[in-house]
Amino acid sequence: MIEEQSPDSEIVERKVTYGSDPNHRLVLRYVSVLNGAGWDFYELDWQQKIGSEWLKHHSISAEGFQLGSSLRRWVCEISSFDPTDASAILQIGSVDSDQRNHKAVYAWGLLHLYTLDLQLLQVCADPFEPYLGETKEGDGGGGN
Repeated sequence: MIEEQSPDSEIVERKVTYGSDPNHRLVLRYVSVLNGAGWDFYELDWQQKIGSEWLKHHSISAEGFQLGSSLRRWVCEISSFDPTDASAILQIGSVDSDQRNHKAVYAWGLLHLYTLDLQLLQVCADPFEPYLGETKEGDGGGGN
């Protein structure tokens, strides 16, 4: 269940990660919910710099990210982004029910940004566990 957004919900950039080509970046956005008492995943926005402007190249909304999954899932963190093969290593949170009081499971996975194919890389003991695997060379990990 995605919490209801109010008309004055704030959308913030939680993380910006640049690809191996500095003219490509992946932006993780969250939206305030419950009158600002919490935050939910809003979208992943792949942007390309053309001239001096960052323009939307491809985006995945929270609703689009749910497609094909029996779990409620969201993007928590970006480890790396590779625009050459349209993929990113992301931390994904998920629950098996829309009910409240269910334990969330966190894992790192390789997501293909066009097809939403997700390859599990590492199950996390807690939501703050960093990605321990290797990223592909030149994948542009990092950001703010």
